[in-house]
Amino acid sequence: MACNLLWNLMNRQTVEDKSATSHSAWPWVRWGLLPASALAILTLFYARENWRGKRDWERYQRQLSAQGHAIAWEAYIPPAVPDDLNIFADPNITAWFVGRGGNALSLQITSQRGVFLEQRNTNCLLQVRFVAPNAEVDPRENDLILEYHDHVLSLGGPAPKTFAAPAIFPKIVMDATPLSAAIENLTRQIDLQCTIDPGLKLNRDQNDPPVSIAFEGETGLGALLRILESYDLSLELDPGMRAGKVVKRTGRSCSTTDAQVELAKLIATKISSLTNDPAQPSAAAASAFTTFVRSPPRVTPGRIVIRSEQVPAALEVGKLFSRRVASYFLNPEQMRAELQGTNCFDVRLSPGRYTPAADYLEWSDRLEPQFNALRQALKKPFARMPGDYSNPTTMPVPNFVVIRTVVQCLSERAQCHLILSQPEAALEDLELMHGLCRILEGPPGGKPETLVAAMIDVAVRGLYVGTVEEGLRMNVWREPQLGVLQDRLSNINLLPIVAESFETERASVCGMLEKATYQQFDNLLGRSAPTTVWERLKDPRYTMLAMAPQGWFYQNRRTVALREQHAIEALDCKNGLILPQKAREFEDDMSKSHGLSPYDFLADLVPNAGRAIQTLARNQVLVREAVVVCALERYRLVTGRYPDRADMLKPRFLTSMPGDLFGGASLKYHLGADGRPVVYSIGWNEKDDHGVPGTKEPHGFDLQNGDWVWSFGGSFIK
Repeated sequence: MACNLLWNLMNRQTVEDKSATSHSAWPWVRWGLLPASALAILTLFYARENWRGKRDWERYQRQLSAQGHAIAWEAYIPPAVPDDLNIFADPNITAWFVGRGGNALSLQITSQRGVFLEQRNTNCLLQVRFVAPNAEVDPRENDLILEYHDHVLSLGGPAPKTFAAPAIFPKIVMDATPLSAAIENLTRQIDLQCTIDPGLKLNRDQNDPPVSIAFEGETGLGALLRILESYDLSLELDPGMRAGKVVKRTGRSCSTTDAQVELAKLIATKISSLTNDPAQPSAAAASAFTTFVRSPPRVTPGRIVIRSEQVPAALEVGKLFSRRVASYFLNPEQMRAELQGTNCFDVRLSPGRYTPAADYLEWSDRLEPQFNALRQALKKPFARMPGDYSNPTTMPVPNFVVIRTVVQCLSERAQCHLILSQPEAALEDLELMHGLCRILEGPPGGKPETLVAAMIDVAVRGLYVGTVEEGLRMNVWREPQLGVLQDRLSNINLLPIVAESFETERASVCGMLEKATYQQFDNLLGRSAPTTVWERLKDPRYTMLAMAPQGWFYQNRRTVALREQHAIEALDCKNGLILPQKAREFEDDMSKSHGLSPYDFLADLVPNAGRAIQTLARNQVLVREAVVVCALERYRLVTGRYPDRADMLKPRFLTSMPGDLFGGASLKYHLGADGRPVVYSIGWNEKDDHGVPGTKEPHGFDLQNGDWVWSFGGSFIK
């Protein structure tokens, strides 16, 4: 209606003006009113959206306040702490555990450990000897005879083969040549019938990377292998070496298929004797592909002789064998070659498959000054990091990299002590590991508790329980240690820590959304802001951020707060329960939003709380089950058997059965048909499946189905 009136006004002409229409300025005024009216309408629109957004946000703030939730960031700033009561008053603790990325402490652990343990890795798998191309070799003195010519490893015999000297090209140049064409050109030059594995999906029009190289004084096969290596490819040759296939593999050297089969058999035999579980206590390390043992099994090295025109460097010798390990391991390991004399090499797995527990302890004992400093600092009751808390984007944060590194080291030390039947020393490591969590929890107030810090805490507690289980599996813990561990486990309650982190995240994000810039938004999401006009025009969020009324930022704050509230409501901290249905509602709410509505285009800042809640649930269940298992072990040590019923543990070994995280009842316990205890939670489906776990997923644990069962004598949770 307003537009129609405006248009009629613009077209009105009085009788007096009709004679002067051609000279009047009225048409210019009339058309000038169009942008003025559009500006007025836009101003009204912005004013209305700003008023409505602020009204909705303030109304929701009042609702949260009435429910006891604080939304202002000021409520999460921790009070000042006297130095004599603060863990972080020690400058070393601040230097080690505040900030981001690795530092001197984590570097000392990660780098020096590998060097030290590799020096102790004396288990040789292969002894390799290089001889002249025309040397006669006695097969009775060697497990395998090979020939190495022009980067090709082939089967040999007692008498040497005759190889034609390869042609050396003065110069090989390619400029943006498709990879498949480069392969075809080089194989044609060396008269090699070559195919490309279809699984590589090399297509000159779509998936064929360009090759730009310049080689001088190189053979055709050498150039081909160098190109393939740069694209994580390799060449497999038929025994006659006149036909081959390009496959997905690393390493400049290639093998004939028959040589590869025989070499793989020999390596498999040696690795099998090394990696079969030894008849002694062992434990898989948390931070490396190794297993701690009292003493590693011994292997008689395989004897290999290779005829070659020259002795390759140790690095090249290692490459001859490293990929032959891949078929026999989930994670391919590298083979390291060390020169012995002038033409002989010892080849071993690097890192070693088994590490003696005593060696690891000898190395990690060097960290005792740092551990002692940490023990002294943890005697203080408060943990307030120094820094500016007034802004959530600049507040100090725990150094998660260093915390993880130190915790893994302490867990591994405890494992090694358990293997060596030293439960008191293992408990000392676990006590320090337990105390280190206070840095993440920030006692006594626990503010501000970020979600990342809370989930690192959850992960540390899971590793703590796993290490306790190692001692139970090895039957090393005794009554004194079990009593301490049971007490520590009984006091671990992760639910309020994670719930507080959701509250903190909400206050933090809502504060930042008071008026977010594109750069701030992308920094929070770990993305790069667009730099060109075209990139900005293609990104609807940029337009939103540049032109959105202030009211839309209020609406986005409300959306973020609502979603965080759904996550908070999935945790019933008062009753110590997790409500899976509420967690599923949160996931559904997140899946329905695409972040393109004016009221939720910044809501991507809300993290995936559904996954965090399930991880929390799993580790808290482990903690509560471990309390019961410690009591069961104490009962067994006294009586020689496990109890028939849970109430037989009361009151000496357990005052009350811990509550199940789901459903409100207690954890379940009974003796299985094999006489082993069965301790379980009804799990995420909130249904009692009588101690039957769900179908295992690739990671070995079904979060959705079946009961969550502690397994005695095997993996500590099915």
